[in-house]
Amino acid sequence: MRNILKNLIIENPTVVKKGENLNEALKKMKEYNNIPVIDENNKYFGVISKVPSYEAIFENENAKNSTVDNFLMEYTPVTLDDTLDEIIAKLKETRCLFLPVVNEDNELLGIIPNKKMLNLFSNSIGSENKGENLVVVYRDMKGVLSKLTTKLYKENVSIISMTIVNLKVMNLKKVFCKVDAESEKVEEIKEKLKKNGFNVQ
Repeated sequence: MRNILKNLIIENPTVVKKGENLNEALKKMKEYNNIPVIDENNKYFGVISKVPSYEAIFENENAKNSTVDNFLMEYTPVTLDDTLDEIIAKLKETRCLFLPVVNEDNELLGIIPNKKMLNLFSNSIGSENKGENLVVVYRDMKGVLSKLTTKLYKENVSIISMTIVNLKVMNLKKVFCKVDAESEKVEEIKEKLKKNGFNVQ
């Protein structure tokens, strides 16, 4: 993932420093909902969010004279060596609009907007490519997926993308397959797959 993430990082994002006045920090946040918080050595400490900060000031005007440290939200950063599973887990946890990226010394390298990650996932399943979708549910047994791809190969269609989802019931999996074929051809393939025992949806 290292090279992929490097291409997604926005370097030198707008940041605030630990100990910075909240009112001054909010001036930097006119165009942002969240920004990272670092110290003078570029160490990452978390994120400050606009809405909770303004809510605090609304409840107590003196809050604007406090420091950002009192409003720090500890969002877990990612590293360039994180696996895709680890990144997805952190995306699920965060309410922030970006993923902070740090090095092994916890120094901020930049941020990756969630939108860029979604675009990455979208491209990985071929959503930007034209094609027809084929959805098959199968029992996870040795050779079943190979049998499916062999059938598609024999029908002379190219697989644009294939995504497999574990249904977590009865050892079933669902495969979303996008193929380079006309809709009529795909309907023909579906019928052939059904005759061969595949659960085509």
